[in-house]
Amino acid sequence: MKSPPAERPIFHHLEHRVEAHIFLCVLAYHLLVAIETTLLERGCHSWWGTAGETLAGHQVATIVSPADNGAILKIRKGTAREPQHIELYRLPEVPAEIIPPQKNWILPQGLHMVTEKPARRRKTRSTFERSAEVGLVPEHLKA
Repeated sequence: MKSPPAERPIFHHLEHRVEAHIFLCVLAYHLLVAIETTLLERGCHSWWGTAGETLAGHQVATIVSPADNGAILKIRKGTAREPQHIELYRLPEVPAEIIPPQKNWILPQGLHMVTEKPARRRKTRSTFERSAEVGLVPEHLKA
């Protein structure tokens, strides 16, 4: 969202598209409030626009490279994080590696694709444990 909450005309003509548009706007607003609240609770007193501009420099790139045998190698990887990115990711406990590097070979026939992915790291805490910490799990289920 450009500036919360900014109202603009909706140029959809079908009812289900208008409803979907409104749903996505409300969802985006809730995410924005959740991010800003989390940053504020952790001592970062900047609004989303500033954080978004800072994080805009950290991107995911796809490199496509043809091989001699006609195969194509696609590598998808995040760019190097700078100190300001690391700090903003640390505050809401975003993992250091947002997307693990991926290698995809596309063979000349186009019929087979081999994907190499690194083994998944074991999370330090489960989603249930993290949900319980922030009060999203009823007391009788925490046992």
